[in-house]
Amino acid sequence: MLRSLVGSEMCIRDRVRLVSLGEDRMLVEYDVEASTIVDGVCIVARTRVEQTAVATSMVWDEGFGTSDCMVMASDQYKFKFVKTSDLRCVKTVLAPTFGGPINRMLHVPAFDGGQGNCLAYSTKEKVIGLVQFPLDGNPNKTMGIIAHAGEISSMVVSYDGRYIITAGRDDYCVNVWSAHPASLEKMRRLGGEGIEPFNAMMEGGKDGEFYQEMIDYFYYAQIKAQGEDTTAPRKITGLVPMEQVPDLLRALGVYPSQWDIEDILNEIQAMGDAANPKTSINFEEFVKLYVNIRPVIGIAKEKIMEAFRALGAEPSSGIISRQLLTETLTQFGEGFGEEELAEVLEGLIGSSSLMQDPSQKNISAQEFAENVLGFADYD
Repeated sequence: MLRSLVGSEMCIRDRVRLVSLGEDRMLVEYDVEASTIVDGVCIVARTRVEQTAVATSMVWDEGFGTSDCMVMASDQYKFKFVKTSDLRCVKTVLAPTFGGPINRMLHVPAFDGGQGNCLAYSTKEKVIGLVQFPLDGNPNKTMGIIAHAGEISSMVVSYDGRYIITAGRDDYCVNVWSAHPASLEKMRRLGGEGIEPFNAMMEGGKDGEFYQEMIDYFYYAQIKAQGEDTTAPRKITGLVPMEQVPDLLRALGVYPSQWDIEDILNEIQAMGDAANPKTSINFEEFVKLYVNIRPVIGIAKEKIMEAFRALGAEPSSGIISRQLLTETLTQFGEGFGEEELAEVLEGLIGSSSLMQDPSQKNISAQEFAENVLGFADYD
């Protein structure tokens, strides 16, 4: 299904660019000048822009303050910034979580003394809302309200940004809403400045045990980067090399894929500029990165069962051959090397192989979750 079709004249080499984004996670660019009614639409390139998430909306609007980026919303409640030049993801931030994933995004121009200039969004059902620019994952800069009883079929913004007009499919209503983006600024100020809103999103807040663990791991990562076995004096610079960030996230319970890691490293480099890309981050930058990168929705029992079925497990019981599971882990997707898989299993179950016991030929999704992944509350 096609999710978005956007075009722009803010283009490279003075040409109009037209792109579409579908549920297949492919961003397709078209050659507008070469396309004709007779010959049809000519495709320039197809690029995969997501690995697991499904994009639900996309905009390319200089009003978002991102003339060199397209902004995508996904079903994992994230905004992603994709560079128009090379289609790399250079930023990921939290999106609003009211009422489901965002499926429409529009720019609301400023009209009330410069405190406007925000994003209007709608979800598939019931909810519309506003997000203050710049998009950075701060929850105090977002709001949402129930606008219709069921599905929202359309949404537009008036030319001056004063009104948002929505149409409901099931309630046969067209509602006109007065937009007051200045209220978002009041909410943002009440939520604190700088890193404060992100600290508040941690379990236990800034004074909690988890936050202290983050600090400990962050300082350990600085030591690790200098070599754990060296006797030379340590230099605590307050910066962690970007190569250490994936392990730092894993230590805190976030497990990025290689695809995710590439996006994370691109984002850190983009914190600098083209001439001097960043190669390390400080603690406050890491806190913001962690809050925006971590999954909004955890891995549920259904997801593990769904994954096992996709690998060929028996549909009702989720049972699969241990040998088939091992072969799949090493040969498909972001496959493990044999040594890497043995090392991971050794750390998880104390054995380098899932087939250590000849009498155990099969494994179920529940056994894998509880005995390998260590999920205590699988049921």
